[in-house]
Amino acid sequence: MRPLCGYSPQIIRTLGLILLVCPACFAQAVSVRVINEENGRGLAKQGVSVQFFYEKPSQVSSALHLETDSKGEAQFSIPEPAPAHLFVHVALTSEHWHCRCLMMGDTETVVHKGFLKAVSANTKAPTAAANAEPGYIVFIVRPVTLFERVLYPLVKETTDPLGQISGRLCASF
Repeated sequence: MRPLCGYSPQIIRTLGLILLVCPACFAQAVSVRVINEENGRGLAKQGVSVQFFYEKPSQVSSALHLETDSKGEAQFSIPEPAPAHLFVHVALTSEHWHCRCLMMGDTETVVHKGFLKAVSANTKAPTAAANAEPGYIVFIVRPVTLFERVLYPLVKETTDPLGQISGRLCASF
């Protein structure tokens, strides 16, 4: 048999078999970045929890627990079939960081556009690390200010179980 494009038929069949049998080899990788707003560096050893939400049949995967590396990144692969939605939560290891590190979004949006969540609209982190890029979920955190550290015990003590600040504290300001 004559080789196709200079390759033997055995090599072509092997490559075709690999492409058909191994769709998981091409699973989409997603990275979660946790970045310090002040210096643009990643936060290492932060816990990341990921869950996948499927529409048909309606089900939720068990949580996938990861940890950020020295660059502040944790990676996971989107399983096949791809879930409709993702839930990502970063559990900061210190109470000295401020972040609402939760993301619930469409898998397709994260894969094709990315996701960025900053504590404040005027973040100072370098733009290279702080842009929403395809396949990246970026959380920008900032250190808790001295003022917040002083007030935190007061707010914590006067907060009801639903997380609402009581009128007594609000009236004092």
